[in-house]
Amino acid sequence: MKLTKEQESDILQFHYANWEANLGGDMETFAACLDDDFSIFGSANGEVFYGKQEALAFYTATADQMKGKAQLRNRNISIQPLDHDCVVVRELSDLYVLIGEEWTFYGHCRLSCISRRTVGGWRLVHQHVSLPDHRTEEGEQIAAEKIEKENLELREAVKRRTAELEHKNRELAIEAALERVRARTMAMQHSHELAETSLILVQQIAALGIKTWGCAFNITDEAQGNSQEWFSSAEGSMPMYRTPRVGIFKHYYEIGQRGETLHVEEISGKVCEDHYEFLCSLPVVGESLLAIKAAGGSFPSFQIDHVAYFKYGHLLFITFEHVPEAYDIFKRFARAFEQTYTRFLDLQKAEEQTVKAEEDLIKLQTEKKRAEEALRELKATQNQLIQSEKMASLGELTAGIAHEIQNPLNFVNNFSELSVELIEELSAERKKRQLQEKGQRNEDLEDELLSDISDNLQKISHHGKRASSIVKGMLEHSRKSTGEKGQADLNAMAEEYLRLAYHGLRAKDKSFRSDFKTDLDADLPKIYVVSQDFSRVLLNLISNAFYATRHTEKPEVKVTTKLDGDRAIICISDNGHGIPDAIKDKIFQPFFTTKPTGEGTGLGLSLAYDIIVKGHGGNLTVDSKPGEGSIFTISIPVSGFKTGKT
Repeated sequence: MKLTKEQESDILQFHYANWEANLGGDMETFAACLDDDFSIFGSANGEVFYGKQEALAFYTATADQMKGKAQLRNRNISIQPLDHDCVVVRELSDLYVLIGEEWTFYGHCRLSCISRRTVGGWRLVHQHVSLPDHRTEEGEQIAAEKIEKENLELREAVKRRTAELEHKNRELAIEAALERVRARTMAMQHSHELAETSLILVQQIAALGIKTWGCAFNITDEAQGNSQEWFSSAEGSMPMYRTPRVGIFKHYYEIGQRGETLHVEEISGKVCEDHYEFLCSLPVVGESLLAIKAAGGSFPSFQIDHVAYFKYGHLLFITFEHVPEAYDIFKRFARAFEQTYTRFLDLQKAEEQTVKAEEDLIKLQTEKKRAEEALRELKATQNQLIQSEKMASLGELTAGIAHEIQNPLNFVNNFSELSVELIEELSAERKKRQLQEKGQRNEDLEDELLSDISDNLQKISHHGKRASSIVKGMLEHSRKSTGEKGQADLNAMAEEYLRLAYHGLRAKDKSFRSDFKTDLDADLPKIYVVSQDFSRVLLNLISNAFYATRHTEKPEVKVTTKLDGDRAIICISDNGHGIPDAIKDKIFQPFFTTKPTGEGTGLGLSLAYDIIVKGHGGNLTVDSKPGEGSIFTISIPVSGFKTGKT
């Protein structure tokens, strides 16, 4: 059927009246709205009834829970007819409950109410309420009391959380203040910056809302029996000053020695006046305080000293009011300043080390100059030794040359005398011819004499040239090397200096005898070398070879040359005592020698190595076996060093 507007209005009035009586605890009106066959499916635990009396009993028992404590708001109602005398009313609304003095949203409510028209008016036949609420228990429609309790607990939790956050924010502010002091400390480059750190301390204490007249660092100086102190206030920082261990300063020192972490003391009246009068008598701080007084300032007549102790002394915080809430902060700043002062000590130590390092640097520079002078003297001595080595080599060469040149000179002298005698004989024969006017001429004798004279003169010429060559070689060996390269016959040089070295050693030791031989490669081309330098190398190596065979039963020295690809090889071998493995790596080092004192400087092989390797781009090696002898091998390139100087 279709409802008229009048019927819809009548049904809505009945629906409102039913719920107003239910929520308002008017059980009499609510009972009049129910049909005898009333049933309900409610939202609370156990709220399911199939009879009017059971339902009334439940709602009557729980009426106080609802009366004046529940409201339906934002109601959206629709009506649907079922047949000619039944309708279903559906409602979507919000349920609010009174928690304390505030109406609080409880949940969304869904209602389905079936009503029937009777002679006495509309009656509620069935009602279904959907209000899911896990907090309700059996015998309850809503859990308002639980909600109120939860809200109270929530308010307490909010208060606690707020207090915790405030405490945390306070802690963060304190830590930030401490960190600023630490950061300034770590940024210090010099110990005098400690005064600036004391000013940072004053500023951070003020930033935390703690009103102070000033703050001070007091560092105990056990060595002098007093303390160093840095004082800062809002006006700035004072220079460092010293406080004697008397009066208040002694009192605070003794308390710290007992192990206290914080001491609070009020100073007022005559005690406070005497304290500032005493401070004015001290150097530095007294001048600053008198300047304040001269500028019209005054000193406190009452103050509270908060003395926070740490390992090296204490911090002093001066206030005009009691600040017990700041005691822990003062202690924490003292602990932070202990780190600060440790940094301060490190800087002092670093400064002392820097001063010492500068002094050490001056000493080092002085010692360096001495070392340089010693090095110059050493080089001069080394040059003298080198020159001595050269002169020794020259002496050996000269002795050998003297022996060698003696033979050709003997030939020159002898054949000169013979030539004179022959000439005298020839002159005598000519005189005889003059006496024998008709005699037979002895032409055969004249021819023989003339032939002998010619032979003698040739030998004189030959040996004279040889003597000239020997003298020239001696001059080349003795004169300073120019470094100029020229073509040289290594075979000829090897053969010549083999003889010179032998006779040089014989000149020193007449008893010395040794065989020497050569094996020279006829195909070895002339090679560009610095003749003076290369001759020194050959003479030194060959002389060493003869020297090594002195105690050998059948001494022998051999010089070999050969062409190996693009390199010329010269080997000087001996059958001497050999070189021990332990010193084999040292023989080319300057000043290293195995000869007795006075017989060698240790420069010969070193110079030879430098001449071959550095001067000629070659290599000088040794192969030696103890008891079997040694082989020194020179290897130099045939090409690549043809022009220029070394």
